[in-house]
Formats: sequence, C-alpha cells, structure tokens
Amino acid sequence: MSKTPFSKKCEILKDYYLDNRFESSDYGDLITIYDLGFPAAMLYLDDAATLTDKGIEYVDEAWQAVCDKLEIDYLGDYDSYNHMWEIVNAEEWQ
Repeated sequence: MSKTPFSKKCEILKDYYLDNRFESSDYGDLITIYDLGFPAAMLYLDDAATLTDKGIEYVDEAWQAVCDKLEIDYLGDYDSYNHMWEIVNAEEWQ
C-alpha cells in the first residue's frame, strides 16, 4: 500500500499534468496514455467529482505510471511533485 495519501497523489498528478501537458516527450505521452487518471485526480481535488472505485483505479494507474517514469517507488511517501524530482536528482548524483 502506498504511503502517499490519495489526496497528495492527486495533487502531484495535477502538478505533473500542468508541468508536462504541452510536452511532446515521453513525459507528455503519459498524459495521453492515462487520459482518465489525470482529469479524475484534478476533478477530485477541485471537489467537482466523487470518484468511484473505478475512478480511484484510474488515478492509481496514472500515479504508478508517473512513478515508473521517474524511476521511483510508487509505494513511497512523497510530499510534492518537486519532492519527487529532488529524489530523482539525488539518485542521479549517487
């Protein structure tokens, strides 16, 4: 079970989306592939939707894909999108 709370995952996915939505790289491609997970996360954050189990599954799939892309553990505890990048950058220097 992930140590990152669901609402925090949604915040991070929203930040990922906002940072990469115009990218034509692999980072931007994730947004196209997980085209239900990112919007579901944002709607949940904005109190615009209550997610069913299926909606939560879409968010979790997008979450795992982002973590896989960044090559970090999707079960980890992350405070923010920037925190995830700090971990990625720290690992590159090791």
